[in-house]
Amino acid sequence: MAPTEEKVAAQKISDDKIANCVRDAALRTEGVASLSKGVRVSQNEKRVSADVYIAVEYGYRIPSVAWDIQEHVKKDLAAQFGLGVKAVNIYIQGVYIPKDHVQ
Repeated sequence: MAPTEEKVAAQKISDDKIANCVRDAALRTEGVASLSKGVRVSQNEKRVSADVYIAVEYGYRIPSVAWDIQEHVKKDLAAQFGLGVKAVNIYIQGVYIPKDHVQ
C-alpha cells in the first residue's frame, strides 16, 4: 500500500459527513416526503449503523420505501467512503397526505 493510501485508511470519517450521505440517499428515494427527526449514525471500524426518521408520501408502500432507502444508503456509503453497513434502521414518523387528497 502506498503511504498516501495508508493515511487515508487510517483517517476516521466524521459522523457529520456520513450523516449527510445517508440524508441525501434517503431524500432522493421515491416516496420519502421528508426527514422528520433527521438521521443518526454511529460507526465502528469500517461499519456504519444509521437511524433514519422519515415521513412517507401518501400512496407509497412503506416497506418498499424503507427497502429502497436501505439499498441507497448501502450503495452510497460504499461508493463515497468505502464503508460497510451494519444496519440501516428506518423509523416511519408519519404519512404526508397532500391537501388535494383531504376531503
